[in-house]
Amino acid sequence: MKFLIMSFPLLLLIISIQIIPTSFINAQSVHKPLPVLLIHGYASDTSIWNEWKSFLDRDHIPNKLVTFANNDPCGSAKDHAKELNKIVNDFKLETGSSKINIVAHSKGGLDARVYLANNLSNADVANLIMIGTPNKGTPIADETAQGNQCTPAIFDFTTNSPILNVANNPNTNYDTIAGIWQPAFINNPFISPIPIDVSGNCIDFTIFYPIMVGGHIQMSGQDDGLVPLNSAEPPQFHSLGETTKCHTNLLDENAYNLAFPILRQ
Repeated sequence: MKFLIMSFPLLLLIISIQIIPTSFINAQSVHKPLPVLLIHGYASDTSIWNEWKSFLDRDHIPNKLVTFANNDPCGSAKDHAKELNKIVNDFKLETGSSKINIVAHSKGGLDARVYLANNLSNADVANLIMIGTPNKGTPIADETAQGNQCTPAIFDFTTNSPILNVANNPNTNYDTIAGIWQPAFINNPFISPIPIDVSGNCIDFTIFYPIMVGGHIQMSGQDDGLVPLNSAEPPQFHSLGETTKCHTNLLDENAYNLAFPILRQ
């Protein structure tokens, strides 16, 4: 009798293990995050993703950096969208995944939006996360488009660009991360002829200073120095939040942490 009493908890444990559905155990063991395609923006290249790539590798999330053959840093969203057909298909084959996620910075988000709009039955992309994407354009592009050397890309994010109005793909979730630049300036003529953003929120502040002097920064409401907040996170898309960084510094750990709940699914 003593043996039976001592064995009863063990018997319950054995029975409970046996009645757990095998499908539940398998589902827990085989779940993997979707692969992530990383698309850079206007006048840029894949190096902007160096920090993000280290985070994704650390978290065991398959990823690929996109380079476009067609005028990579300055190509049009329409041309880049066509290239994405093959890039996405190849990435799915490489990873063995039926779906992927796309994370895009700046104009790269417009490239992805046009790609998704070109075939509204396309179900390859589960989530599109756009970081600092000028979804409603930016008045700075309006001011600088004529005579700009990085064409035709810059015309895609003027405020009257027709590609800003492409349809949303019903099979994809559209998310945004925006910058609300909060600089702290120091102006010391003995150190630098221009102010320095001592907050660290814009390491590349020197490229923004001429814009501010020229008056092009007179955008209504908050912005990241180049893209207005209401353009980076329009109401038709789901906002994942904002950071205090300027446009060229958005791809840091703060933005990654905002995106991670989507990427880890």
